[in-house]
Amino acid sequence: MVVTQAARTGKHLAMSAVLTSSAPIAPLVIPVRRSIAWARILPAVLITIALLYLALFLLVPLAAVFYEALRKGATVYWEAISDPDAISAIKLTFIAALIAVPLNLVFGVAAAWAIAKF
Repeated sequence: MVVTQAARTGKHLAMSAVLTSSAPIAPLVIPVRRSIAWARILPAVLITIALLYLALFLLVPLAAVFYEALRKGATVYWEAISDPDAISAIKLTFIAALIAVPLNLVFGVAAAWAIAKF
């Protein structure tokens, strides 16, 4: 007797079993342990990859910048950052950020709304 998949899962069709002389069907085997193991390992692997990417492209260059800035000592760094031209450049950077961030917020929300609406 050959039993269809619908009969195995409990769903009844008009004809769920067919009488033939063929060999019996092998039982349906689902590898439960492997899927549970991957369900536990996969998030850890993906988080590790993301953290390595973050470290490689963000933290390593940032550490290199601070290393080069402080290579000659903190006093040389402080003298360079206390220069009037450096202070003007820092002020200009903050002013540009104070203007750009709210504008990006407004136009970004407007663009997201337009994409979602239309």
